[in-house]
Amino acid sequence: MLDSQCDNTERLEEASRIGNALIKNSDLFAKQSVPGAKVAILVDEHNSQFCRHMLNGGDNLEYSTRGWHRLLWDEGIPADFIEASYLNEIELNQYNAIIMPFPLSISDEIIYRLSDYVSKGGNLISEAGVARFDKNTFCVRGEISTAASGLFGVKQSGFTMVREPDNGNRWSPYARTWGEFLDATSLKGVNDLVGFSTMANVYLQTYICSGSKPVLTYKDQVAGTVNLHGKGKAWLFGTYIGHNGTAYRNKNTSRFVKRLMKECNIIPEYDGELRIRKRISNGKEAWVITNPTDHIVTERIKLNKEWAHASDLFDNELNINNRSIEISLASLDVSVIILQ
Repeated sequence: MLDSQCDNTERLEEASRIGNALIKNSDLFAKQSVPGAKVAILVDEHNSQFCRHMLNGGDNLEYSTRGWHRLLWDEGIPADFIEASYLNEIELNQYNAIIMPFPLSISDEIIYRLSDYVSKGGNLISEAGVARFDKNTFCVRGEISTAASGLFGVKQSGFTMVREPDNGNRWSPYARTWGEFLDATSLKGVNDLVGFSTMANVYLQTYICSGSKPVLTYKDQVAGTVNLHGKGKAWLFGTYIGHNGTAYRNKNTSRFVKRLMKECNIIPEYDGELRIRKRISNGKEAWVITNPTDHIVTERIKLNKEWAHASDLFDNELNINNRSIEISLASLDVSVIILQ
């Protein structure tokens, strides 16, 4: 913040300017004013410790967790994180969907709590290998716990490693024998997800449906299912979709995630190229608008009729025309508008 002679710099002056603006709007920026998201990503410390100490693939849980967050961000869908040990203290019904990334070691207690959430109308989205190990890290019979098998309505029929595109090795160990890896492939959507596809990453788990119905296929095998459970749905995908949030990014997976969220009654807050996160107070909102692309974006953002006045963070008035504001941002730039 200071130069080598301890004099002010432009950085310090800019930090002061922003700080004063935030203080002026402390009702938005100094309090819990972020509205709750409609989708949450499950974090389980026990599963994290288990995955971290795997001989191969210790980074897969991190890949998948941050990847899901990025995929949702790309579609303009905010996401919360919820810790498994606090499930009994959280009002889960506020979420339309809960995502379980790389859930190899999930206890029956957590499965039962999430089963109750689904029965009341929620959507549980799980990646492959769910509850493959119990809470004591022992393999379970049938490669999926009885509790998880009942919730998702499946039995396992196969579990095979999948090559990365172009024989990459961002997360894959070296093959030890012939036939250990399937060739890089994509999974095809059917029924509720017909017309959509997603890459297979790390492992490909296939299933025998026992009450559920297929939503993803690999050749003639079932690689993803959805099971009606009470008023809600339990989705199980036989691979790790989150990995494509930060690696081997592709449009098919992004389209797949957007469609899946629509099936869970979750729609983007804003469907343009810009990304918007909101802070809300009484009669006042702050919209943090980001341009995540590599080019300049100019868009008109629609407003509700309740907003009579708009300005940027530094009190420069913005013109509201036909209940919308024009925003133009350079690549990776950020703007904050205050609505009253």
